[in-house]
Amino acid sequence: MDPRQLHTTTTTTGLPAPFVLQPEMFARLGAGAPQALVLCKAGFDTWIALVNATLSGAERIRMTQLATDVETLGENHRAALEFAAARDLPGLMTVQANLARAYMDGWMRYWTAVGEAMQSTQAEVGRILSARAAGLEAQPPAEAATTTQRKAA
Repeated sequence: MDPRQLHTTTTTTGLPAPFVLQPEMFARLGAGAPQALVLCKAGFDTWIALVNATLSGAERIRMTQLATDVETLGENHRAALEFAAARDLPGLMTVQANLARAYMDGWMRYWTAVGEAMQSTQAEVGRILSARAAGLEAQPPAEAATTTQRKAA
């Protein structure tokens, strides 16, 4: 398929195909093309940084879930052994109370870790956006295009 036709194709759902940058789009911009390329690249770089930060946060949460699952299985095994060793009702109630306490402690540790992971992800996203905004504010658009042209030369 000709890449220039991608913007007119549709998916099986009838929706337009994903947006594809095409050289003729920038040719229509004339002198503003280098500036548009700089802004487009900055947008893609920011998007990639945000996706990486979000995936990193999701990975931290998933690792917390895995650690919690392993810990819960260990607690269940320990409780099963204690239940088997219990000889009377007060012994069973003690084991049940200890298991409930262990579940509550695990629950608190899990949600504390999830909250910390979410907070660090949010802080990382904030740092990325602040750095990108500061970079755009520090350089006027005309200078950005000129700088890009100098780097290319």
